[in-house]
Amino acid sequence: MNYSLVDSLMEEFDQKSSMKIPEDIRARMCQVISSASLSCDQTLQTMKECWSENQYPLCPHTAVGVSVVWDQRHAADLNTPTVCVATASPAKFPEAVKAAGIEMPLPLKLAQLLTSPAWYKELKKGKDWDEILRTMINDISKKRSENEPLHSGERANSF
Repeated sequence: MNYSLVDSLMEEFDQKSSMKIPEDIRARMCQVISSASLSCDQTLQTMKECWSENQYPLCPHTAVGVSVVWDQRHAADLNTPTVCVATASPAKFPEAVKAAGIEMPLPLKLAQLLTSPAWYKELKKGKDWDEILRTMINDISKKRSENEPLHSGERANSF
């Protein structure tokens, strides 16, 4: 690996918010990397088809990958087994799920999270935030392991 080239490309990107990859490297990259994009309608159609055929809900991001794999399989030149890894829960994208015509109830844990109060502690300037956060994390971990409520002295705020 040419670390000095990588450093110079990253420096160029930092300064210009863009960079030009040398043609010889770009050509080698194109031999192993490809890209694709879908319209919003195509993404929703893929979500709908996957649900209809498999009763498996896809998030919009995963639907793009699945669509590309489906297209490649139809091209008859893809004989390699392929795995698509779901990138997120479709529950994070209720508008897209609804737009795809999928009726999917909110998972119980997410529904509970959305109705739970938010707990926070104000961190003031000049305090040791690192120590405060570490202490809070340790306290939460201890309370979870003991199944204690998480509200000893903290203030709750519902959003």
